[in-house]
Amino acid sequence: MIAALTKVDQESLTAYASSASPGTQVAVTIPPSESPEEVKVRLTLAGFIDIKKASQSTLSASLPNYEQGTSVSLASAPQASKSSAWAAALSSNEQVPLVDEDDLLQRDGIPDGDGKGCSTDDKGKRKPCKDCSCGLAEVYEKEQQESKPQKSSCGSCSLGDAFRCASCPYLGLPPFKPGEKVAIPSSFMTSDI
Repeated sequence: MIAALTKVDQESLTAYASSASPGTQVAVTIPPSESPEEVKVRLTLAGFIDIKKASQSTLSASLPNYEQGTSVSLASAPQASKSSAWAAALSSNEQVPLVDEDDLLQRDGIPDGDGKGCSTDDKGKRKPCKDCSCGLAEVYEKEQQESKPQKSSCGSCSLGDAFRCASCPYLGLPPFKPGEKVAIPSSFMTSDI
C-alpha cells in the first residue's frame, strides 16, 4: 500500500507511523519552505526506514515489517551439564588415594624459631639477626615504632588545630602542654544531642 503524505510535522508523521500497518510505503511531499534533509530526519525519528529521494519534491519511505513493541526470543546457549570435579574422580575405574592431612602439616624444612642466631644490643636486649625467622624481628620493629615520638615540622602542635601544619600527627586532637602525652577524654566521643 502506498500512501501520499503532505503534512510533514513530527507529530503527524509519528501518528501515521503508529497507526499504519507494518510494511506500508509512503510518498512524502517536501514543502518548499523545508529542506529534504530536515524531512528525512523527521521520517527517521517517526520510525520510517529505507528513506530515498523519489523526485525533486518527494521522498519515499516505508515502515518496517514488524509491529512496534514486538519481541523475539533469541536462541540461548545450550545449558552445560553441572557435574562436579568429585563426580569425575569417583567415576574413574582406578582408585585414587586421598592425601593424609597430617602429612601436609609436618614441619620438615621449616626452621625452628629458637632465636639462637639473634644477638643482644648494648642495653642487654635481644636484637634480631639478619634473616630472623623466629618472630623477634617483628616484635623489635614494633617496639622501635612505639618508642619513636611523633614529630611535626611546625613545632606548634601543642597550641591547637589553628596553629598545626597539614602533616601534624596531632591534627584533630585538643590542645595540650608541650612534653605531655595527649589523652582524649571519654566525654570527647559522646554525642552532644
